[in-house]
Amino acid sequence: MGIQIMGLMIMFLLVIFYWYNKDKVCKKNHFYQYFLILNYLFFFFDVIGEVFFPNDVRVLHYLFLIAIDLGFTFYVLHHYIEEKYSYQSSLLEKKRKNLVVLYGGVFGLEGIFFLCCSKITFFGLSFGMFLFMVNIFFFLFVLIFLGNKMKARDDFHFCVLFLFHALGAILEVHFPQIGFSSISCVLGMLYLYLTLENIGIEELEVLRVENAYQKEQAIDKISFLKNISHEIRTPINTIDGFSQMIMDNDDINSIKKDVLDMRIASRDLIDVINGMIDLSIIESGELKIIPEDYNVYDMFDSVIDIVHAKLRERSVELEVAIEKDIPEVLWGDSERISQVILNLMKNAIKRTEKGKITLAVRRIKSDTLCRLKIEIKDTGEVISKEELERIFSSSFSSFEGNLNLAVTRYLIDKMNGSLEVDNTYQGGNCFVITLDQKIIREHQDKSKRKEKVLKPFLAQDKRILIVDDNKLNLKVASRLLMPYHSVIVEANSGQECLDILDTDHDFDLILMDDLMPGLSGTDTMHLIKKIGRVDGYYIPVVALTANAVSGQREKYLEMGFDDYLSKPIDRYELDLILKKYLKGNLSK
Repeated sequence: MGIQIMGLMIMFLLVIFYWYNKDKVCKKNHFYQYFLILNYLFFFFDVIGEVFFPNDVRVLHYLFLIAIDLGFTFYVLHHYIEEKYSYQSSLLEKKRKNLVVLYGGVFGLEGIFFLCCSKITFFGLSFGMFLFMVNIFFFLFVLIFLGNKMKARDDFHFCVLFLFHALGAILEVHFPQIGFSSISCVLGMLYLYLTLENIGIEELEVLRVENAYQKEQAIDKISFLKNISHEIRTPINTIDGFSQMIMDNDDINSIKKDVLDMRIASRDLIDVINGMIDLSIIESGELKIIPEDYNVYDMFDSVIDIVHAKLRERSVELEVAIEKDIPEVLWGDSERISQVILNLMKNAIKRTEKGKITLAVRRIKSDTLCRLKIEIKDTGEVISKEELERIFSSSFSSFEGNLNLAVTRYLIDKMNGSLEVDNTYQGGNCFVITLDQKIIREHQDKSKRKEKVLKPFLAQDKRILIVDDNKLNLKVASRLLMPYHSVIVEANSGQECLDILDTDHDFDLILMDDLMPGLSGTDTMHLIKKIGRVDGYYIPVVALTANAVSGQREKYLEMGFDDYLSKPIDRYELDLILKKYLKGNLSK
């Protein structure tokens, strides 16, 4: 009796301390409340029972043990539904309510069944202990199959409490006069209060560090957004400014020069956006390198053309030294290699007001591999030691001002290459890229080299359907197709496209935007393909989309599109598509 009274007093003090200091509300606190109240009620009625109903107090013990065990079982189930429906808040709340109702129903039925059959024994055990053992096996079954959803750090303490109660119940059977159930309850709740509810010095230090880190991250994000805002507004200012001047300009030669500058600014804007997209993909861990056959000289020619355009108004000389005996066709991700070279070249242009920028490419060739050593040198402002440390750090969110260089370093690592800074270079900066590429062919047939001059062919007898919800995009696509003299039909939505095809499916090509309201381009394409299988006609459908992240081409082809063309539309890429589907001889 003395043990029960002392336990009641301790539990009463725990209740007072808990609600007095209760400044945290989370899932484990709610379960602590449940176990605390349950233990307190057990002790209270246990003392009353010892005084007034000494012969029936064992009934209370068994009901208490059943309630404890059911509580642990539903604690594990609670973890499971939170994990499974964490992103469906309304459904999660409904599942929680169902769990509470289920718990109340199971405990109520077991309680009624227990009270009606308390005198029966099973396998040498009293009915109460038998029910408790059944609940333990059910709890262990749930724990085995769903326990992987639990977090060890948070839930270890509840497992310890479960062991306290189980051990107390077993000892209570053999030594009923000592009151081991009461002792295990007190020790278990004290343990939970001292470990789970009271945050120790170590945890407070962890919280302090986490709060400081979050504040730093918030400051870094603000700085990052300011830099990105500057990077975006700069080319937009160029595009908008020249647009206003062109409106008042009648000199066609001057207009052409302004338009060229606007194109350069638009490419800069695309580069900034692509850098932000790459950053988000990198942080999600989903960036992939997609290797394929490519002509190394075509790749370098494209890079050099872009650099020449950017240097048009600068007093900066571009020197190119590419060894002539590099194997022409290599195996690698040419898009990513071009990106890292351009990023470093743009960094050189940004820092060099006058002088010289050098692109030098050397190779070390073995039987199957070609090691490319690419050097980008400039005579501009030397990058500080602090900025170099940021470039070669692993953090992106705190990177200031030169996001492209951080992305470049990551891409090179992803391609199993290396990026170094030549500290011995005097008078500027020198970045050195080393990449191993598999050799496919030493030489490529000249007929398969990409044409550098746009030569639109006449296709008066061809009909093209363009589908896009943006009227300006429709206008741009139609204007780009004008030199081919094809018949152009426009549709503003996927449904309008299907309506047109219902009455007229005599088209040679469909250019389909993907992200449209209502029926997406992908959904529309699937319906067109389905109709084609029934009616026996075939129209190639090309995905025309601003979703130009690396790897999207392969994804769209897997979804069923015949080909892929990214926005903004490149006239040379469009010409290749038209040659492939309107002439049937794609130039590679």
